[in-house]
Amino acid sequence: MTAAEAIRRLDSFDIETTVIASMQEAAADFKELNEDQWRQGLRKDGSSIEPYPYSKPYAKKRQKAGLQTDHIDVNFTGNLYRGYKVEFTPQSVNMTNGVDYEKYVSKRYELLYGLSEENRRKFLFENVWPNLKPKIIAQGLPVK
Repeated sequence: MTAAEAIRRLDSFDIETTVIASMQEAAADFKELNEDQWRQGLRKDGSSIEPYPYSKPYAKKRQKAGLQTDHIDVNFTGNLYRGYKVEFTPQSVNMTNGVDYEKYVSKRYELLYGLSEENRRKFLFENVWPNLKPKIIAQGLPVK
């Protein structure tokens, strides 16, 4: 391919839209990675979800329900996890939750939404790249 042809192909390729579409296709994976962090009791910066521990009465309630009490995982009914939505735009990653009590959970346990550095890499290379690469190749652009 000549340099002029490569430039022509690049000019006709909407990179921003293609990347955002590839990320949106992997939104469920982003959500799952974030929820995995919660299940492990971790915030997006990798620190533990605190304050810890659960109060004694609440720990008893969780144990009775068959749930772990070793760390805060912001899960009792599963509604918070099910209500979580992710949308990608050119400017940001929008993480929302339609559960009515979510605002209290977010206030008490800050930095819940978002991926740790390790999970961001995992998301990009294991989830987004497999969606993006064929779109780049389809434009006739070289990919390594």
